[in-house]
Amino acid sequence: MPPVQQKHHRLNSKRRRRQFALIQKLYKKNKGAAIRKILDDEWDTNHTEKPSLEKLEPYWRNIMERKSESDNRLPTSIGPTLWELEAPITKQEVDSAKKNQDKDSSPGCDNITNKQLFKVPSIEIAQRLNAWLAAAYVPERCKLGVTDHA
Repeated sequence: MPPVQQKHHRLNSKRRRRQFALIQKLYKKNKGAAIRKILDDEWDTNHTEKPSLEKLEPYWRNIMERKSESDNRLPTSIGPTLWELEAPITKQEVDSAKKNQDKDSSPGCDNITNKQLFKVPSIEIAQRLNAWLAAAYVPERCKLGVTDHA
């Protein structure tokens, strides 16, 4: 094969491998779209070209510089307002939550065991939780959570 044909053959091979990879990727993402692309004989079209900045800039400038229309719609309620969720956490709720916990469980991400937690008076836990809720603040070590799917 002459050198020019060899180079052309290599370029075609690379192009076919690239097209095959694109079809495989599309097949993993959306099997129907990949099959349609093959059946419609569009498998070898190159849609990977990125539009130039000269084409993109005027389009997005028009959108970004346009004055936004104000939205005067009122949100629609999807259910009754649960005002009881705003009520402070009570000592009784903390006691109830403690009863449902295993005293000998492992510590959580915060390294606090239930045994340690049971030593803290329920009223103090309720007061801290209410203070955090009122301040819209949760200590970093309390934000971590792991769900055990045992």
